[in-house]
Amino acid sequence: MHGGLRGSGRGGQRCERRQGAAHRPRERTLRKILDAARDEFGERGFAESSIVAITQRAGVALGTFYTYFDSKEAVFQALVADRSAQVRDHVAPAFKDADDALDGERRALESFLQFARKRRDVYRIIDEAEFVEPKVYREHYETTATHRRAADRCPRQG
Repeated sequence: MHGGLRGSGRGGQRCERRQGAAHRPRERTLRKILDAARDEFGERGFAESSIVAITQRAGVALGTFYTYFDSKEAVFQALVADRSAQVRDHVAPAFKDADDALDGERRALESFLQFARKRRDVYRIIDEAEFVEPKVYREHYETTATHRRAADRCPRQG
């Protein structure tokens, strides 16, 4: 199975989310792997990165990696989706107080640049996805455009 988390059933997204304390260690381990992948891909790029390097950074066993992901491509795909969601979550509030669409675009761009300055890896990872995982790259920009259009349709409250 190429792409996504093991047992996910579709493109890197978990079909079900378990709640409660029993699931927290699994989420923490997943976060450690994604954060290590972010650092590895952000510093070395996809081609030069390895699963072994990611697991060493995460402090997890190689078998643990394969409990979550099928391949380097799968963790990269999940990472792009994760970073894309973080960008959207950071930028979305910028549209709330905008006077009009142009003001919203300006605020969103400022917010994105602020995010990218603090997390320099994000641009490299998402940009590299164009060549490594083109479908995920398109999804990032299509989803971003959808969120932007939705923000344009929501007039400012006031």
